[in-house]
Amino acid sequence: MPPPLIQRKIAMVYKLFIVVGVILAFINFRLVKERAQYMYAESTRKVYSSPAVCAAMNDQNDRIVNFTTVQNHSKAKKQVMQVAHCGECGECSTSNDIKIMKETKDTLTNCKV
Repeated sequence: MPPPLIQRKIAMVYKLFIVVGVILAFINFRLVKERAQYMYAESTRKVYSSPAVCAAMNDQNDRIVNFTTVQNHSKAKKQVMQVAHCGECGECSTSNDIKIMKETKDTLTNCKV
């Protein structure tokens, strides 16, 4: 039988292996779950194949306001609108998301849009 000090060290090593094993199992579970979500996520291909665009007008202070869906890129340009992205408005973010990004743009990052 090994001395008590060595027995305690062996017990600590076993506990460490158990803790590391639990952590690795948790990480593996999260990776499997994330991959499953990715594999079954809805395709975004329709956003990029639509002629519609999400565009906005600029106000007097050159700030973007009033996002709206326009039939195509050339119609947006004719109306002197700035195109935000292809696809209909709301495909990438809700109006509430855009509002939050606009309100927090100066406090969340160093970049001002």
